[in-house]
Amino acid sequence: MAKQLPDNLIPAINKYLEGTATPEEKEQINRWYSSFNDEVVEVPSNNLNMEEEIDTRLKLRLKEMMDNSYEKEIKVYTLRRRLLLRIASAAAVIFIISTGAYFYLHRSTDIQVVKKAKPLKEGIVRFENKVILTLQDGSRISLTDAAKGEVIRQNGFTITKIADGQFVYNLLNSSGAKDPNLALNKIETPKGGQVRVKFPDGSQVWINAASSVRFPVLFSNSEFNTDLNGEAYFEVTPNKSRKFRVRSGRQITEVLGTRFNIKAYLDEPFISTTLLEGSIRITDLTNNNSQLLKPGQQAILEKTLNVLDTEARDAIAWTEGYFQFNNADIKTVMRELERWYGITVRYEDELPKQKFEGAIDKKLSLQQVLGILEKSEVHFRIKGKEVVVMP
Repeated sequence: MAKQLPDNLIPAINKYLEGTATPEEKEQINRWYSSFNDEVVEVPSNNLNMEEEIDTRLKLRLKEMMDNSYEKEIKVYTLRRRLLLRIASAAAVIFIISTGAYFYLHRSTDIQVVKKAKPLKEGIVRFENKVILTLQDGSRISLTDAAKGEVIRQNGFTITKIADGQFVYNLLNSSGAKDPNLALNKIETPKGGQVRVKFPDGSQVWINAASSVRFPVLFSNSEFNTDLNGEAYFEVTPNKSRKFRVRSGRQITEVLGTRFNIKAYLDEPFISTTLLEGSIRITDLTNNNSQLLKPGQQAILEKTLNVLDTEARDAIAWTEGYFQFNNADIKTVMRELERWYGITVRYEDELPKQKFEGAIDKKLSLQQVLGILEKSEVHFRIKGKEVVVMP
């Protein structure tokens, strides 16, 4: 029986092809690749260096897949009308890397044969706009327009653009920060935009599309309070003497040093907080109920605060360029597309009952993503920037 490829291997494969994979990612791919013993993926058995041989064969095979004719027929296996957008291997799997999607579809007696669509020459790609820094006096600066290496200087701090979507925030003088909460800056992303900011203590925050993070201009030695609207992933440098807090709606997240993701969009039915490393305490401000999270756990704040076990890395797939869906209904999926492509969504007739699970590359055009979703018996009609969802 074919072995399944873990979901988190896909970003590593992309880096492998680009030549930017870390030694740990290469080892992870090598272990997976060498685990197969069928004719689809062979393990080299000669005396050549194993790593070099696997690297060469894997790159050739993946590139060959991407170069395959768009006119070839592919088999789609369906099960209980669920579309599983996962990656696996061997006969029960279709790789569609050339369009950026990957399907894991279980074997079933219900087999459909479909044509792989040609990629559209034109289509709605992610919505482009500017990442904005709003200063304490209300003035607004476009960080998107800054050139690489350019330094934006303001009273008390500088922001340096080190790459597209990546900035370093540095203090010029923090000695007068008696009340660090009086002066606040805000960074906000547009639909289709993401940004990463590194703070003076080494802590970093990745801000997802249509989101904003407000933070103190100066850093206190005792506390650092931020406000989040939308979604962000935090990597907080350990500091036992400084309290790091994130407020998102009616929730407060308290940390010392940790990695976690908070999703708190106003149009989502709940706030989800996922812990990857360290520990955090989640508090519901309506009743002061609090829960301590361990790595691999997720807090869901809806009517009440609940904690469950989860695949934590799925929560930060967006930082690696993927939509990640876990048993998501069509409305959940379409909200993600609204934020990324800058569209509005309207529903006709009864909503489709399908659940979606897995990942799709965010570099695809909207038409390509909708084409993938239509394999699950849901249909779409595009009218300008409006997408109509139909059964």
